[in-house]
Amino acid sequence: MKISTIILTFAAFALMAPAAAYSQTFIINDKDGWTNIRKAPNARAEIVGQVHKHQVFFTTTNCGDESHTGNWEPVNVYFISEDRRLYGYIFKNNITNVKSFPMIEGSGDFMWHGKSDKDSSVITARNDSITVTMNLVRKVDPNYGPFTVAEEVFVTNGKKRTVIQSGMNGVGSLRLYIGNDGALYLVISNSSDGEPMEVWYTIVDGEVIYHSMYYPGC
Repeated sequence: MKISTIILTFAAFALMAPAAAYSQTFIINDKDGWTNIRKAPNARAEIVGQVHKHQVFFTTTNCGDESHTGNWEPVNVYFISEDRRLYGYIFKNNITNVKSFPMIEGSGDFMWHGKSDKDSSVITARNDSITVTMNLVRKVDPNYGPFTVAEEVFVTNGKKRTVIQSGMNGVGSLRLYIGNDGALYLVISNSSDGEPMEVWYTIVDGEVIYHSMYYPGC
């Protein structure tokens, strides 16, 4: 049994709020297992980086207000382990919207705040082979009042179990998408000072192989 534990701090993410707003979430579908990010929207432009199979990335369109350029998608890739972002363009034929994949039954939005600082709750979603469980606790900030914290998330897929210790505040949704090749894409959403935030985890064979975050902005 493989257990992958990822510790994320809400405060760190809040400090990294990007200037742009993003509208869609992608992975690549390139048969080579990677796709180039180019500085400009053409095949001869400088290569500024690469996106690899199962790695989640985002558009940099301002909720559809910024124009796309022909067959090229303007994208933002955040390498969380290196604390850096890449902006550029990827050929549209090489990408797939993660949210086009089937979502596990029972995942989605929820609202729970508890009634005391000792309250807790469990959110569960499952299908025939996969179960997602998120443990919630209630916290109270003396200045802002109560909020919900996702202490742990457990993803069980057959005999493989993944443990994610998120520590994310203000959680309001849990979704798990199942890719065509069996990869799992888990997203936990919250809000920071009224601004939505999503943290994504890619789970393959019971291990978190990528995680990233963004602010939907709309």
